[in-house]
Amino acid sequence: MLCGMANAFAQYQVKGRVASKTNGQALPSASLLLRATDNKGIGTVTDDQGAFDFKDIKSGEYRLTVSYVGYKTYELDLVVKSNLTLDVLLEDDQIVTETLIVQATRVSDDMPMTKTNLSAKDIEATNLGQDLTYLLEATPSVVATSDAGAGIGYSGIRIRGISSQQINVTVNGIPLNDSESHSVYWVNLPDFASSVENIQIQRGVGTSTNGSAAFGASVNVLTEGSRKEAYAETSNSFGSFNTVKNTVKFGTGLINDRFAVDARLSKITSDGYIDRAESDLKSLNLTASYFGENQWLKFVLLTGKEKTYQAWYGIDQWSMDNLGRTYNYAGAIENDEGEIVDFYDNQTDNYQQDHYQLHYGWELNPELKFNASLHYTYGRGYYEEYKNDATLADYGIAPFSKGTELVEESDLVRQKWLDNDFYGAVFAVQYTPKSNVDLTFGGGADRYDGDHFGKVIWLEKSNGTDLGKKYYDNTGEKTDANLYAKANVSFGALNLYGDLQVRRIDYDYEGSDDDGNQLDGSHDFTFFNPKVGAVYNVNSNVSVYGSFAIGHREPLRDDFIESENVEAERLNNVETGVRANFGDWRIEATGYYMGYKNQFVLTGEKNDVGDFIRVNSGESYRAGLELISTWNITDKLRWVANATWSRNRNKEYKETKDVDGEKKLIVYEDTEISYSPSLVAGSIIDWTPVKFLQLGLNSKYVGEQFYTNTENEDYKLDSYLINDLRMRLKFEPKFAKEISIDFMVRNAFDVDYISNASLWGFFPQAGRNYMVGLNLKF
Repeated sequence: MLCGMANAFAQYQVKGRVASKTNGQALPSASLLLRATDNKGIGTVTDDQGAFDFKDIKSGEYRLTVSYVGYKTYELDLVVKSNLTLDVLLEDDQIVTETLIVQATRVSDDMPMTKTNLSAKDIEATNLGQDLTYLLEATPSVVATSDAGAGIGYSGIRIRGISSQQINVTVNGIPLNDSESHSVYWVNLPDFASSVENIQIQRGVGTSTNGSAAFGASVNVLTEGSRKEAYAETSNSFGSFNTVKNTVKFGTGLINDRFAVDARLSKITSDGYIDRAESDLKSLNLTASYFGENQWLKFVLLTGKEKTYQAWYGIDQWSMDNLGRTYNYAGAIENDEGEIVDFYDNQTDNYQQDHYQLHYGWELNPELKFNASLHYTYGRGYYEEYKNDATLADYGIAPFSKGTELVEESDLVRQKWLDNDFYGAVFAVQYTPKSNVDLTFGGGADRYDGDHFGKVIWLEKSNGTDLGKKYYDNTGEKTDANLYAKANVSFGALNLYGDLQVRRIDYDYEGSDDDGNQLDGSHDFTFFNPKVGAVYNVNSNVSVYGSFAIGHREPLRDDFIESENVEAERLNNVETGVRANFGDWRIEATGYYMGYKNQFVLTGEKNDVGDFIRVNSGESYRAGLELISTWNITDKLRWVANATWSRNRNKEYKETKDVDGEKKLIVYEDTEISYSPSLVAGSIIDWTPVKFLQLGLNSKYVGEQFYTNTENEDYKLDSYLINDLRMRLKFEPKFAKEISIDFMVRNAFDVDYISNASLWGFFPQAGRNYMVGLNLKF
């Protein structure tokens, strides 16, 4: 009897790991519910390694339910009378998985690269309309910026201080970076986060990938696959600055075991925090898939259309002090005395971008897989701008007489256009001859054709002059091809990794620019980018890794135009780290050194379309330590924190200045690289007091940073700490799969802060603001 009573009051531990049945990859943030026969239950989520741990479980009968976006719900009946360790393998609910689409360019746990994985579930609660850059801000070493001040419209991202022009971005393995500017304009893909299945951020050179080289970081995005069951979802958000987001998603499920169609429609509007910084954004995602016995074909259409009022000039100090933090000079109309009397209503950026992708996969046998993709992107659009007292000759308009006046200057409205085509193909072959050997061979080739031109559409002092003619016109043509081979071999506790890539670029441009200068350039580059490394599993809980990689990146279009003497960048990257899992607590520490030759650093100046101007810096480096901690404090309380301490220095930086009317070369030694704070930290606290309620606090700290490379205290941004409060209510009524209500207070403590600046001005960010979301899933 005493033994029976002791057994009844005994408490045990139920722990384990959740992974994909398809490829064995851990599934972080999977939801688990352990429910007793009296229907009372406790819940938890897996950590970054897919591990879970229920403590103090009384003996008895239980049902374990495990769910994860894109996978079938898993249920298991348990009899707890001792400590249990479980391996839970989830089957794909989606038919197409990352194995064949992006696996060739992804980093797995047994590769010696620094990475962070995000699932759709990780970003779902904060996906209330902001650009994807802001949804990535919680990850290590990331700083997000917004021209409009609220994260909708033109936004940017820096990782380890590295600008977006040096970050490689792919969508389903297809390059997203613009071929000439190297930038990614997330505003062209509104509400893209609602089509994301998962994202992998690689810091450092990372593995070989398609498109422009990852010169310090890469963002690898996989869009949602087709589901086996039909579904419909709607997501609607409302909040400060008249922000409204409406999203509708639906899918047919698998038809006749062969076909599936999925779609998403989105519209986002916002007035922005900055004056007149309105956004009117629309997007469509359409997927049509065919599945055979061991082959599949998938068509993806991603299209976005944006109209945003210009806010890329920033705000000078005098205007902030006297006219307010939200003052926006863009569109100013001046009288003859130079006084601002009004603002032009259509000082807007207008662009549409259509992405077409066709993916083919063939699993010849369990050891050999092949995939290939064709892609085509069509982009076209313009920005419209009011110019005061413009010189007509600059626009190809001859002076003319109007009455007794010889008109040589006039207010006018101009449009600067970009019309481009980007197309190509990528492929990968994955061969696993033995269980401990993974081989990958792949590559791609693409072509870019861009047409840049401008025209005047309105002239204040017009005499019937024929407007609409191009006052400048130039073209750019670029081809980019690469081949890579990768090998990952395991020898017991030791994994060795090797990766070789050859990349060839040819770029030609000709015509006249908007200053009337004749452009005529031809450049070609051949790069060899090797990478080697190893992972050693000390025991089942601790592993260490190290890698060395070389990366190269060609100059972009404006680099060639702004300066005659530009060089390609070279990066030598060392990454070394340790990963440790102690059940409820997981920690990862990474030390890195990134040694550059001819790194392009931002000068703090901008061109007339709001892009930062860059110059070669000679020799420079970025070195730092990244810490990531995940602590499941209880089954209901979780804390994830990260911090990066870094030193980012130009060994020698040269600047040409006008001194007494003469240009003089000034040399600075050992200065901090612009836009590179030495401390960046983040924190996420999630508390689930009851099953249907989740509370959260997201915090972000960014240390002080210079926005030039001279360490001039006049050009330094202060540090800032901001906090966002979150609440989610989630229900599962009989008439729907799920209903959730989200409430978010951004910048809850109403901090005045500036996340970005240029020599033109500052970019203040919004104070306390609110968003509410309602989501229904059927």
